Amino acid sequence: MQRTCRLPLFVLVALLLSLTIEGLASAADPEPAALEFFEKKVRPVLINRCYECHSSKNKEPKGGLRADSLAALLKGGETGPGVVPGKTKESLIIDAVNYGELYQMPPKGKLPADEIDVLTKWVEMGAPWPAEKDPSEGLTKDFDLARRKAEHWCWQPLKQPALPAVKNEAWVKQPSDRFILTKLETAGLSPAPPADKRTLIRRVYFDLIGLPPTPEEVAQFLKDDSPTALEKVVDRLLQSPHFGERWGRHWLDLMRYAESRGHEFDYTIPGAWQYRDYVIRAINADVPYDQFMTEHIAGDLMRTPRQNPEKKFNESILGTGFWFLGEWIHSPVDIRKDETDRFDNMVDVFSKSFLGLTVTCARCHDHKFDAISQKDYYALFGYLQSSGHRLVRFETQLAEEHLARELADLENTWRPKIAAAIAGENAAGAGELAKYLLAAREAIQSGNDAAAIAKSQQLSAIRLQAWLAQLAEAQKNPADPLHFWALIAHDAKAAEPTRLAELVAKLKEAPEAATYQGEWIVDYSKLPANEWFSNGVTFGLAPVTTGTLLLGDGKLSVAQYGAAQRDAIWNKLVIDGEAEAGKLAYPRAGRTIRTKTFVLKDGPVHYLVKGAGHVYAAVDSHAMLNGPLHGQLIKETGGNGETAPRWITQDLKGYIGHNAHLEFTPKGEEDLQVLAVAQGATAPPLPYPLNRVSQFAKLLTANESKDLSSLAAAYEQRFVSSSKSLLAAHVDPQLDVAIQAQLLNLLVAQPALWSEPTTGGQSAEAELLGKTSSKQLQAEYQAAKQKLVAAGPLKSQVALAMWDGSSVDEHLLIRGNSSQKTTGPLVQRRLLEAIEADLAAGKTVPTSTLSTTAATPEPTGSGRLKLAEKLTNPRNPFPSRVMVNRIWHHLFGRGIVPSVDNFGVLGQAPTHPELLDHLALEFIADGWSVKRAIRRLMLSNVYQMASGGSALDRSQLAIGEQRDPQNLLFHKAQLRRLEGEVIRDSILHLSGRLDSKQFGPSVPVHLTAFMQGRGRPGSGPLDGDGRRSIYLGIRRNFLSSMMLAFDVPNPASTIGKRNVSNVPAQALILMNDPLVSEQAKLWAKRSLITKDIAPATRIERLYEEAFSRPATSDEIAAANEFLKTQGTEYGVAADSLSTDERIWADLCHVLMNSKEFVFIR
Repeated sequence: MQRTCRLPLFVLVALLLSLTIEGLASAADPEPAALEFFEKKVRPVLINRCYECHSSKNKEPKGGLRADSLAALLKGGETGPGVVPGKTKESLIIDAVNYGELYQMPPKGKLPADEIDVLTKWVEMGAPWPAEKDPSEGLTKDFDLARRKAEHWCWQPLKQPALPAVKNEAWVKQPSDRFILTKLETAGLSPAPPADKRTLIRRVYFDLIGLPPTPEEVAQFLKDDSPTALEKVVDRLLQSPHFGERWGRHWLDLMRYAESRGHEFDYTIPGAWQYRDYVIRAINADVPYDQFMTEHIAGDLMRTPRQNPEKKFNESILGTGFWFLGEWIHSPVDIRKDETDRFDNMVDVFSKSFLGLTVTCARCHDHKFDAISQKDYYALFGYLQSSGHRLVRFETQLAEEHLARELADLENTWRPKIAAAIAGENAAGAGELAKYLLAAREAIQSGNDAAAIAKSQQLSAIRLQAWLAQLAEAQKNPADPLHFWALIAHDAKAAEPTRLAELVAKLKEAPEAATYQGEWIVDYSKLPANEWFSNGVTFGLAPVTTGTLLLGDGKLSVAQYGAAQRDAIWNKLVIDGEAEAGKLAYPRAGRTIRTKTFVLKDGPVHYLVKGAGHVYAAVDSHAMLNGPLHGQLIKETGGNGETAPRWITQDLKGYIGHNAHLEFTPKGEEDLQVLAVAQGATAPPLPYPLNRVSQFAKLLTANESKDLSSLAAAYEQRFVSSSKSLLAAHVDPQLDVAIQAQLLNLLVAQPALWSEPTTGGQSAEAELLGKTSSKQLQAEYQAAKQKLVAAGPLKSQVALAMWDGSSVDEHLLIRGNSSQKTTGPLVQRRLLEAIEADLAAGKTVPTSTLSTTAATPEPTGSGRLKLAEKLTNPRNPFPSRVMVNRIWHHLFGRGIVPSVDNFGVLGQAPTHPELLDHLALEFIADGWSVKRAIRRLMLSNVYQMASGGSALDRSQLAIGEQRDPQNLLFHKAQLRRLEGEVIRDSILHLSGRLDSKQFGPSVPVHLTAFMQGRGRPGSGPLDGDGRRSIYLGIRRNFLSSMMLAFDVPNPASTIGKRNVSNVPAQALILMNDPLVSEQAKLWAKRSLITKDIAPATRIERLYEEAFSRPATSDEIAAANEFLKTQGTEYGVAADSLSTDERIWADLCHVLMNSKEFVFIR
C-alpha cells in the first residue's frame, strides 16, 4: 500500500507539537455568544415549558425545583440537581425532557426534538446563564427603555474626543497612536518596538490580500529606505484585485454566506455566488460603506442604482441577496413557524452585522438586558413581510426597463397619430352608419341581393356585405353592442312600434350582476399604481387599461377589458444561470407579476385569466417548494387556444388565516392575461362584456328607440362620438367605458365596415385627402419599434434579490409563538425605538460626506429605503462604530469592543471608547471609505509594533505580561493564526498552482468518501482547480473538512469573530491531507526547475517563499540533514540528493507544517 507521507515519526511528532499552543484558561464569565444562545434559544423554552410549575411565581414549586435561575437549577429539588454543567447524563432536566425512567416532563407531552436538542447543547456548553438577580428575591424592574439606554455606553451619541496628550510625542504617527499610547503610559508601559521590515511586509500582505509576498517583493521593500516605503506597499495592495477577495471573505462571514439551503437535501441557492462576486467588486471599488449598507437593505429601490463600470448592469440590487442566504426548509410542517424562523435569522444577521446588537433576543419577550423591546423585533419583521424573494435578471434589468420605457414612449407618440388617421378614415363611414344598418335589415328581411340593395341606395356593396357578416356574429353574442340591432334586423315585426318597444323593454330588463359577497384582491382594470408589482418587463410597465388602442405587431385593436398582459416582445428572454429546484423551477426571473399580500379567509381563491401560465400562491413567503407538502400552492392555467378569459379556482383552504400573495408567470412563449383575483366561496360573476349580457340597450332613451330610423340614428350618433373620442385620444365620459371600448374596437379592427380600400391598400378617404393612411403610419411605427427591439438585451444571468411588495405590518407574537391564535397588536415598521428617538431629536455629529442616493419617505411598499436612510444617518451611532471596530479587529486580532457582533450589555465593553468614537467620526467624515480607514490604521505605529521575539527584551516582555496579560491595551502586536482560506491559498501560492482568475460560478467542494448524505453533490477537484478559497463552493451539508478544522464558521448566522481553536486535526490535515502533500510536490518540482543550484541556496529560496525571511545557518544544516535522511529512506544516491523531487517534496511538506507558516507575527 502506498504511503501518503514518508516523514520520520520524530518529525511528525515535532510538527504536531509545533502547532500546539497552550490553551487559554477558561474565562470565569461565559462568552457573549454563549449567553446569546441562552437568551435566544434556552430561556424561551424554560419560560414556555417549565415556569408554569417550576418558578418563583409558584409558592411551592413542584418537586422543590425551580427553573428560573441557574442557582436554583444547580441546587435542584427533591431528587437532586436539575443541571450539572457539561454533564448531560447527570442533569435531571435532560433526563426528564427525554422521558427517562425517573421523570417525564412536561407531563402534557414530550418536547419537540429541536427543543430537547437546545437544552442538551446548553448543558454541554456548561449551562451559561447571565448574571442577574434571582427572581425569588423579588420582582425585577419592568422594562424601562429610557433607563437601559441611558445606562449603557453603546446607545450614547458619537462624541468627538479631544486628542490626548502623550509624553512620547515622537512615537505618534496617526491620531489613533495617541489613544493607545496614553493608556500605555498611564499603565506604566511602553509600546513594543517596531517590527522588522520582513515581518511587517508579511503582515501587511496577509492582512490586505491574504497571500504572502514573493521574495522579490520583500527584497524591493527592504531596498526602499524612504519614509514612505510602507505607504507605497499599502497603497499598491489596496488597489490589488485580491484586496476584495480577502476583505470580502470577512464580510461573507457576517452574511452567513453559503450556496445551498441545508436541511435534508441541501438544495442549491440559485445564483448565490453572484452576491459573493458583488461583494468583492464593491470592496475593491471602495463603495462608501453607507451606500454599501443601503444597497443591502434596499438596493432594489434606489432611484439611481450603482452601475457596473464595465458592463453597465445594476450592482445595487445584488446587495439585497444577502437576506436570502440562510438555511431554508423545503417542506415545513408548520409553514408559519418556518417563516418566523427564517425572518428571525434575517433579523439576526441584519441587527448584528449593521448594528452590533442581538435584537433577536427579543423574539419572545423584551430583551432581558438591552434597550430593545419585543415591539422593536416585530417592527423589523414588517419589512420582511412587505418584501418578497425573487431571482432578478440583473445583467439586463436596467437595459430592459430602459427599453420598456422607450417602447412606451414610442407607443404614446404614435398612438394618437394612428388613432387620428383611423378616425379620419372612418369619420365619413361612421356618419353613414344608419343607412347601412337599415339597408342590412332590408337585405335580411327581403332576402334580396345585398349588392342590388346597395346599388339602389347608393351604398358600397362591399361595406354592406361586411355589415351583414358583422350582424350575424353580433346576433350570437348578447354583449356585442350590435346585438340589439342584430335581433331587430332578424325580427320581421320589429318595425312595428309595439314590437320594437317590447324588444327594448326586454333587453333593458336584463338582470344586473349580483354584488359579489367575497373579496376582490386585485382588479387590473383599475389597479392603483402602488399595487403594480412586476419582476421584469414581460407584462410591461403597467396593466393595459380598457379602451386602450393596441398597436400590436400588425393588427390594430382596442382593449375590451383591463388586464396585466404579457407582451410578446419579451418572448425571447433567455435566463443564463441556475434555477430554483423542484416545482418552482420554471423560468420566473423577469417574467412574473405578483399581487399585494392578503389574508386567506375562505380557502378558494379565483383568478380571471386568459392563456397559459403558472400561478404560485406564496403562503407565508414560502419559496422552496420541493417536498411532499404544499404542492397545492402551485396552479396552472389553461391555454389551448382560449378565446376569452375565464375564472380558475385554487383551493387553499388548508391555509386559512395565513398571509399570501400570488405570482403569475406565463408558460413558454404563450400569451397570458390576468384580469382579476378574488377570494370567496364561489367565483365572482364575469364582468361585462365577458358575461355576455346586453348593456347597450340600457343606454337608449325613449326617443331614440321609438322607431327603427331613430334607433339607427342613435347607433350612428354613438359611433360618431366614439370616432371623435378616438381622434381626441381619450374616452368619451358620456359613454360607458366598456361599451365605448367595443365601439372603438369596431372602428379600429374592422376597417371594411367604414371605408372601401383602394387597390393600393389606402382608404379612399385618405387617398382623396392626400393624407398618410393608418396602415402606413402603423408600418412606420412597427419599423421604429423593431429598430428598438433589435438592439434590446435578451440574455441575462440571474441573482437573488428583494422584491418590494405591499405594506404589511407584523403582529407581536405572544412569547414568540406563531401557532397561538391570539396575537398581540400590530407593530408599525420602523428601526429600533431607542435609535429612532435620537434621529428624531436631531442629535448632531460633524458633517459627513454621505454618498447614498437621497431617500425620501415612501408612502407605499415595504419602506426599506426609508429604513436604509435611518440606518445610514450619521446620527445613528451604531453602523460607524460597528464597522470601524470590525476593521480594527481584522488588523489587530481583537476589536476595541472584543465582542464585535454584540455591543449590548452581554457583550464586552470597549477598551478604548474615545478611540472608537474618534475612528467612527473620522470614518463618516471621510466619506465612509473602508480603504482609507484601513490605510490610516496600517500607517500607525500601533499597527507596526512587533509581537514578540527578539524585538522585545525579556524585561519589557515581563512587564507587559504582568500589567497587560491579555494585551487589552495593545502594548504589542497580536500573534495571529491565519484563517483556513489563507492557509490553503498560501499553499497553492507556494506550489505555483494558484489561479488568480476572479469571479464566476464556484468550484464544487472536493468530497471525501466520508462526506455522505442526502443531496450529495458531485465532487470537485482536489485542488479546487487552483482557485482561491473564496471561490470554492460552500454547501451547508458538505463543508470542507480542511476549512472546518481551521475554524471557517458554519454559515448559520453572523460571525464577525471566528473561533481560533487548537486541535490535533489541524496538524493532521497539514500532514496527511492529499491536497497538502500534492502541493508540496508541485512546490518542490517548481523549485527544481532551475538546475545547478547548491542545496543551501535552494533551501534559502524555500524559506524566503514560505516565511519571507532567509533560513538561518542552523535551519540550513537541519534541512540538509533531513534531505540526507529522506534520501536514505527512498534509496536515493548521494549525487542525486540535490535533484530528487521526492525528498525535496518532503522538505516542502515540512515547511508547510511549521507553526511559522500558519501564523502572522
